[in-house]
Amino acid sequence: MKQIDRILHSGKPVVWTLHDFWPVMSICHHPADCVRDAEHCHDCPQLVAPRARDLSWHVFGQKLKAYDGAPLTFVAVSQWAAQRASRSALVGKHAVEVIPNIVPVTLFRPTDKQQARLQLGIPAGDRVVVFGAARIDQPMKGLDRLVQALRLLMGNGTTTAGKPSASGLTLLLFGGCKDRSVLASIPCRYVYVGSVADARALCQLYSAADVVVNASDYETFGLTLAEAMACGCTPVSFDQGGQTDIINHRINGYLAHYPSIDDLAAGLKWAFEAGLSPEEQHNSIAARFGEETVARRHLDLYESLLHVRQIQTE
Repeated sequence: MKQIDRILHSGKPVVWTLHDFWPVMSICHHPADCVRDAEHCHDCPQLVAPRARDLSWHVFGQKLKAYDGAPLTFVAVSQWAAQRASRSALVGKHAVEVIPNIVPVTLFRPTDKQQARLQLGIPAGDRVVVFGAARIDQPMKGLDRLVQALRLLMGNGTTTAGKPSASGLTLLLFGGCKDRSVLASIPCRYVYVGSVADARALCQLYSAADVVVNASDYETFGLTLAEAMACGCTPVSFDQGGQTDIINHRINGYLAHYPSIDDLAAGLKWAFEAGLSPEEQHNSIAARFGEETVARRHLDLYESLLHVRQIQTE
């Protein structure tokens, strides 16, 4: 906290982007259903021995002291994240602006679908769903919910994991996976490519798919959805989190009621039948989250803060 305090009281305006909620919470990166941060964190359920003046109480107090009087502006990457952050007593009178993450649309754009499928060994005529996360087996990412939705979509049919299914459906997976036993429950053909760091390789994965799914408990933004949309995919997600800034329900994607598996399956069905234009999906992302658009919003914020600071010091 000493280094943070030094930065906040350096005499310069400070902009802090909330890629998670640690700056406006105590010791957690996301509060889930906890609302203690609205006044002062204590009795933290994440601690082994929570109590009235536990570690969360002390850290919260340190942050309150550091933020007091500082020329600090928070930037949330979605409207939902801004609303959740604003509940925290740590935000206080500090402004919370909304500027989304950048999607490099010069890289993420539709490419030849059949060529992408050929390179991944996916049948040309299959319906393809792509799902990815830093760790796909992390419970909060919702792979189990997607699997249940796929079963509903397929009429509760089952097949041997990794083998072609009569449904003509392929699940394309990317990201880390410590417990590969979770893959055994997938009811259709699947292709798991592991972790992917290269943007061009990601673009190939997205371009091979028809639909991208996010089944997480929450996302501050939902970058995978936006990247896949820029490559022409139709997005399906729950209506809880920053995904709601990306998807216009039944216009460019589907927002299922959280945590309804039935509605998630309905979203998949809608997405396959919607017939949305890959080029229009790309243009929608480029217009809202492209490099120049988002950079301009940051520059406008910096210029306004410097202008206010100049007036205050005259």
